[in-house]
Amino acid sequence: MPEKPEALKLLSIILKDHDFSVITKALAIASEHGHPSVDAIKQVFYQLINGRGIRSDIKPNISLPKLPEATRGLGHYDQLHKGVDA
Repeated sequence: MPEKPEALKLLSIILKDHDFSVITKALAIASEHGHPSVDAIKQVFYQLINGRGIRSDIKPNISLPKLPEATRGLGHYDQLHKGVDA
C-alpha cells in the first residue's frame, strides 16, 4: 500500500499544529465521494484551515443541454480495425 506512508506523513505534519478534530472533519468530507487520496484529504484540510470551506455545486439559472453518455474503454476503437488484415 504505497499511500499508507504518505497518509501517515500527512497526519504527522497536521498534528504538529492542529488536533484530531480538523483532520477528522477533512477526512469525512474527502470521503463523501469514495476512498479519498492523500492529496484529496490534504486539499480539504487546507480549505478548512484557511476559511475557504467546501464549495457547493453550481446551480445555473438556465437549463443545460443534454449530453450523450460518455463511453469508457477502448472498445469503440475496434471499429477502426474492421476489415484490416493483420
